[in-house]
Amino acid sequence: MPVPEVLAACRAYAQKYIDLQTSQLERLGVWAVGRIPIKPCRGPMRRAHWSLLRFLEKGFVYRGLKPVYWCIHDRTHLAEAEVEYEMHTSPSVYVRYRLTSDPAGSTRDSRP
Repeated sequence: MPVPEVLAACRAYAQKYIDLQTSQLERLGVWAVGRIPIKPCRGPMRRAHWSLLRFLEKGFVYRGLKPVYWCIHDRTHLAEAEVEYEMHTSPSVYVRYRLTSDPAGSTRDSRP
């Protein structure tokens, strides 16, 4: 498909669900959100999509067996052995919970 047709099809698909979501929000009484829908392909996202499209058209994006590591500073690819990982401390917290029902069973809560 030519690019304009792809974009038109994407816009129509997105608009269908914007309209559906807007009507659902209005039925729930959430009018403020329904009046200002968040639409795709605006601002930075649109530029990112166009950049990706240019990369695709130039053949820079392809599916291979492994990722290609790239040095932004030197503008060259890196061998896997050249990739250096540094220790990183994250503020993330992992919490473990005891299950009250079998996760493989039904989705209903088994508590009395």
